Amino acid sequence: MSLLGENIALTLFISFIHFPFFISFQRKGRVEDQSKAAEEQRQLALAESKMSKSDQKERDAAAEKVQAQMRGRTARKEVAMLKGEQPGDKKKKKKKKKQTEPAAEEKVIVLDFEVQLDQPLGMKIDHVEGHNIYPAEITQVVPGGQGDKAGVVVGMYVTHMNGDATNGQVLDDIVMGVVGAKTNQTPLVMRLQLGGE
Repeated sequence: MSLLGENIALTLFISFIHFPFFISFQRKGRVEDQSKAAEEQRQLALAESKMSKSDQKERDAAAEKVQAQMRGRTARKEVAMLKGEQPGDKKKKKKKKKQTEPAAEEKVIVLDFEVQLDQPLGMKIDHVEGHNIYPAEITQVVPGGQGDKAGVVVGMYVTHMNGDATNGQVLDDIVMGVVGAKTNQTPLVMRLQLGGE
């Protein structure tokens, strides 16, 4: 037998000796991981059972807010991809405009949009990128739809819902307001604003 053949045979022999040990070591690790996960789950359940109802509501509200922000971030990325933009393109374009154009007086348009509850809105509402006051912006208007007929245009912000200001709310609050009005058939007037802040 050649030297190469002896090395291969020796390697195979050693592998067969250590292979069962390796398998049992892997199984032991999995069992320990499962035990740790079960213990963590038990501790979480115990901690939850000790929480008051108000603490649970606060925790759930905070979780909903985080989830809404994550959904908004995902939706913004999808809109940017549909528009063919790369992340950061929008900010770069705005900076160039500010540098090259002199400051022009901005015209403010305010529209009270009375929603027909038995029809689709005819517009898409999305989170406002980098906007700290209003949580929702009209990003698309369906031609001939309810929004278009009422005079809604892309770029308008939702500033009020039935007279209540939307500043400090998140996109999901606006969407749930529309869904709730349509579900319960309660009147809904959305105040939209283009320009000015």
